[in-house]
Amino acid sequence: NKEIKLCEQLYGLYSEVIETIDTWRLVLWADVPGQLEDMRKKVDSFSGRCAKMPRKLRDWPAYVELKKRIDDFVDFFPLVESLSAPSIKPRHWGELMKVTGKTWDMDGFNFKLKVLLDAALPRYVEDIEEIKQVKAKYCRFCDNDYDPDRDEHDEEDDHDSGHEHHED
Repeated sequence: NKEIKLCEQLYGLYSEVIETIDTWRLVLWADVPGQLEDMRKKVDSFSGRCAKMPRKLRDWPAYVELKKRIDDFVDFFPLVESLSAPSIKPRHWGELMKVTGKTWDMDGFNFKLKVLLDAALPRYVEDIEEIKQVKAKYCRFCDNDYDPDRDEHDEEDDHDSGHEHHED
């Protein structure tokens, strides 16, 4: 009887985690920033409930798998938060695609959270941090009119725009 209650406790949480993640996979990327706080609270709740499970369960394969799924999502959140920042531009996404070796369509109707989940972003955390650092470095030197997508050649064109060029 006690074993059955342990199974129900473990598999109840396991089922809830799987259902929740499956639901989140279908969230459009454009909707992710507005849902991050709720997602974080839910994952924190899952993590707390998992940690409070009886020690007896911790050697069970289902518990190990459950904990891994929750921990993976905990690791995934800071990356999603970073990537959802308005300062992330198409070129940053391009860098991320190069790093992961994956490509995806950024179309708002097709780009869902599952794309990033399937890309296994936590494996690339150092590369993503580097992309963030480069972005931050550019932003430190910018004023309010700064456009990180603007090419250096555009600036040269701006400087030359007031001068006529004559060929001899």
